[in-house]
Amino acid sequence: MKRFYSKEFNRLVYLGHKADKEFWDNQWKKEIKEKENFDDIFKDHSFVSDYTKKYLSSGSKILEGGCGRGNHVYSLDKNGFQVIGLDSAQDTVSYLQERFPKLDFRLGDITNLDLESNSIDGYWSLGVIEHFYDGYQDSLEEMRRVLKEDGYLFLTMPAMNPLRKLKAFFNLYPSFKEDEMSKNFFYQYCLDPSIIVEDFSSQGFSLVKRFYTAGFKGIKDESPVFFRQYLQKIYDSKNIFSKIIKYSVEKITSRFFGHTCLYIFKKDSEFLKEKKIFSKEELDQRNEGLKEITNLISLQNIEYFLSDGVLLGAVREKDFIKWDWDVEITILTESIWNKADSFLEKVKEKGFEISSINNSYKNFKINLLKNENKFSLNGLILEGENRVRNSYSYPKEFFEKKENIEFRKKNYPAPFGIEKYLEYQYGNWKIPIDEKSRYKKNKYLSKAVRNDSNLNKKIINKFYKEVKKIRTLIVKLLREYGARSPSREINFGKMYLASLEEKSHIIEIGSSDGSEIINAINSKNCPKNLQILLVEPSQKNIIKARRSFKRRLKNKDAIQICQKAIGKKDEIKKLYISEERPNLNSIRVNDHHNSFEVIEFITLEKLCKKNKISSPIFIKMDVEGQEVDILSSSIEFFKELNDVSILFEIHPNSYSKFNSLFKVLSKLFETGFKPILIESAGVPRPKKFIEYGYEPFEINNNRGLYKNISKDFVLDVVTKNIQQELDSFGGIKKVLSLKQARSILIQKR
Repeated sequence: MKRFYSKEFNRLVYLGHKADKEFWDNQWKKEIKEKENFDDIFKDHSFVSDYTKKYLSSGSKILEGGCGRGNHVYSLDKNGFQVIGLDSAQDTVSYLQERFPKLDFRLGDITNLDLESNSIDGYWSLGVIEHFYDGYQDSLEEMRRVLKEDGYLFLTMPAMNPLRKLKAFFNLYPSFKEDEMSKNFFYQYCLDPSIIVEDFSSQGFSLVKRFYTAGFKGIKDESPVFFRQYLQKIYDSKNIFSKIIKYSVEKITSRFFGHTCLYIFKKDSEFLKEKKIFSKEELDQRNEGLKEITNLISLQNIEYFLSDGVLLGAVREKDFIKWDWDVEITILTESIWNKADSFLEKVKEKGFEISSINNSYKNFKINLLKNENKFSLNGLILEGENRVRNSYSYPKEFFEKKENIEFRKKNYPAPFGIEKYLEYQYGNWKIPIDEKSRYKKNKYLSKAVRNDSNLNKKIINKFYKEVKKIRTLIVKLLREYGARSPSREINFGKMYLASLEEKSHIIEIGSSDGSEIINAINSKNCPKNLQILLVEPSQKNIIKARRSFKRRLKNKDAIQICQKAIGKKDEIKKLYISEERPNLNSIRVNDHHNSFEVIEFITLEKLCKKNKISSPIFIKMDVEGQEVDILSSSIEFFKELNDVSILFEIHPNSYSKFNSLFKVLSKLFETGFKPILIESAGVPRPKKFIEYGYEPFEINNNRGLYKNISKDFVLDVVTKNIQQELDSFGGIKKVLSLKQARSILIQKR
């Protein structure tokens, strides 16, 4: 098998055996004969059923497109899934149908599936779509068609890992030249993961997870010939010593040298803005939102410019571009940096929701939502002769003066020299881009504007991404084995323990992984005879919590788990899910979320009465802004209780007159609640704490812990955005904290 590098698509082309139906029939016949006992194969390949169980429940309907010898179909069936195994190799399918008459093996074509649309819960494709010389577009469209909304796609294929990309950069592969002979001897492609994610995202799939696998094979295949033969012997060997070597190498090297990449995607219409064509009514709403937000920006004396897609539409279409999924406004970062909190308060008063904020000075950005329209305020800073933000760079001349443009009967400021700006941004901006490319920034943005397009930037960005991935992996591993960050463990733990007394009923709402319960119970100062109820809607988080309980607690029987969510009323509604950061699951959608689940909500009062929970009660909440709904709907219930403590994290981005923590806390204080402890955010002594003359009685990891605080102070500090500039990484990075308090404990006794 010979390999060639295609620079145009950044992929390797394998030439040797043509991967047609006859080839696969011969391949599977050979492998089936080598392993007649399918129980052995089931044990060897249980990772498919294991991953499926993480994302789909038993009984879900699964398709394996390109099932080969059928071992994964066998495994999935054994694990309780309804599974269809489909392959184009006729003799192999006939053999499997005869040997396993109870399993559903079918002859078929993955580019033209004989299945109804929206009929499959999960789709496995293991090393299949890379074998199509003309590309995977047809099979991708069929995947999208047959999968249900919220269905999962599990995909593997050979990948351009960092080592292969490095070899390609130094021209260590022969160049690929397309001709008729190459098509006749084509075996497979080795594909660039970033292109895979981009292509599948453009077809309505949200990436849930991606990681490299088969690190030993990746090293073996890319090693010099003289060394490869020794690695091949280890790779083929079945003895225990060789298996240990392979396993160890896999764990250490797969991230950088993995031969294949496993992708987990989710089909989710809630987040599919790409294919949507906005109606006239929706664009009219968008226009009202644009007028509102720019009026607020002007009133705050923030320097702004109509830019990007909205400016392109205003010039070329004389309207919004109907498929553009957001409205982008450029702001000069220095003009908002000292007034971001007051601006956000004004924005929330007008009914905008804060979807996300990047609080770094060099990459400042605010994403807002209103009437299902997204408004992105992108900050630019002055750096030499350019205005820049992270991955984008513009000549500063565009923003030193303003040029007015009339758009939908209102005048807006735009970059000086509008057509030159558009040419710099898009190249030939007068011709609309084709549908397939309109959602790919590397297709519609010019290389000049993309600050990450040069090699040095690419290497640096890749390095930081890898460092971030490694850091995330370490944090996950630490949490898996019960470790927590020192600041959270000490400060939050002290607040947690201060709330408990003997025979307390603990209600953990939105516990995520159960760590707070574990840390409290394992503390020497923990009272005895506690009764604990963990309320968590996510099955994934519940599994994680149970593992932690099993590993770290002696008495697990004291803990009950309720798979529901707490809300202001009994109802069925959506919970938005962050696969990478499950502690950020919320009823309010933001940029962290990539899917949703429909779950049951019940009131706190109903939960307590159903489980016969009475005083003393301790309630801990981390519910991403939903604390307002939960507390406001429980005030009458709290009046009946004589001993209740509530500890919750503070999320001022979500507080407004429409979701007012000020009103809720005022009513709770009227019913007898008092503030007991409060934890600062960002720094030990925030400016508001200093203004009120408060000093922390304890400081842990740059956060202060305060007691003897007044109700007026609490109402002033925790119910709105208040900013504080921070220095991160020893002053290297300037960031903005938009809250002064991180968590608060209130009690009624």
